[in-house]
Amino acid sequence: MRLLKRVGELLDTADEKATEADLQTLTRHVGDALGSKANEASGIKLDLGIVEGLSDLKNQLQEGLGSDLKDLGEKEGRGDACVDAHRLAALKERVEELYAKEAERAEQRERLQANLLEVESSIQQMQTSTAEAASNPLRQPVNFQELLREFREREAQSLQHQAALADANAQVAATNEHLLQQLHFWKSKASMKLASLGLESVPKEVEQAIGELKGRAPPADKVKPFPTGSPAAGTPKEHADEKRAIQDLEAMLAELMRSSEDIMGRVEQQRHQERDLISQLASAQEIAAQEAKAFSDTQRKLEVVRAKAQEIAHPAAVRPLPSRVDEVVKLRAEVETLRARLESSTQERSRLEAQLGKNRAAAAADLERAVPSSAMSCWTWLDVPLMRLVTLLVKSTCLRRSFALHLLATYSWLFFLVFWLEKHP
Repeated sequence: MRLLKRVGELLDTADEKATEADLQTLTRHVGDALGSKANEASGIKLDLGIVEGLSDLKNQLQEGLGSDLKDLGEKEGRGDACVDAHRLAALKERVEELYAKEAERAEQRERLQANLLEVESSIQQMQTSTAEAASNPLRQPVNFQELLREFREREAQSLQHQAALADANAQVAATNEHLLQQLHFWKSKASMKLASLGLESVPKEVEQAIGELKGRAPPADKVKPFPTGSPAAGTPKEHADEKRAIQDLEAMLAELMRSSEDIMGRVEQQRHQERDLISQLASAQEIAAQEAKAFSDTQRKLEVVRAKAQEIAHPAAVRPLPSRVDEVVKLRAEVETLRARLESSTQERSRLEAQLGKNRAAAAADLERAVPSSAMSCWTWLDVPLMRLVTLLVKSTCLRRSFALHLLATYSWLFFLVFWLEKHP
């Protein structure tokens, strides 16, 4: 019992001693580091006094154990063996706790050593920075003056570059003035051509041709920057490039006008073909109507002849006269001839109608490409009724003839008035 109490007291004393020594050593070293003693602090090592406490504890334990072995031997025979075993276990746990605390203090010592090294490095950096600032007091103003001079030089170069660009733009505008006049002329000519053809917008084929020409043409809108050293050195080369671009644009415009004229000519030709086919269909319809009328007349005559033949025929199967038989044969031959002509005219009519349908579809497609029906304008409400009226007039033969007679009478009257006014002013 006395041995165990003695061991516990010694352990508590060693723990308190180690703790006070650690605190004193740590305080002393931190004060030295913050006192700007960098050279002296580099050689200092933290000593927390753990080893001294443990050695004292070991010596006292040996002495206590040597003096109290007899007591333990005497008490061995008694009934306190279990109590001693528990106290020995507690003593072992206490020793293990001391070892754990020693490991923790070692880790703390390493951390403090690392913090000390960081403080020393920061102190050295501050000293070097202050030394550099003291040795070069005029470095920052010199850098500022250099930056200001460089900024002024670049500003002067940019002003020169801007003036050169303004001169080049003025020269380009002066050289492109005649091109603008030609462009306005061709635009007015194209608008007049479209108005004469009855179109309000450019056909899709012309737009496609323009797109293809633009795709083949070299890009002329790329502006090349002037060199900073001599702004006027690249001006002749740029003028040559602009002249080449202008020539390319003129060639493209001429080709575009030629292609647009060809397309308009094809549209007009298709319209003429459509009118011719419509007139042919009308004439074929008239011929078919005449042939149908002749066939109906022949059928009527044949029915009359058959009725007369039945009236003349005797109920006793008396043979008809030879003259009547010849007439009936002739009429039948005429009927067959008229029927063959009617079939041929019907086939011709169907063929012409099929051809007219194809040409009308092609013409409608061309007209739709030239003047899209989906493009609404202020003339749409007038164009649709007029087109229907014109289609009705073209289909009617009587209206066509009356219109032709009306035109003939009107022009004859106009010519008469002109000659009469020349003779009687």
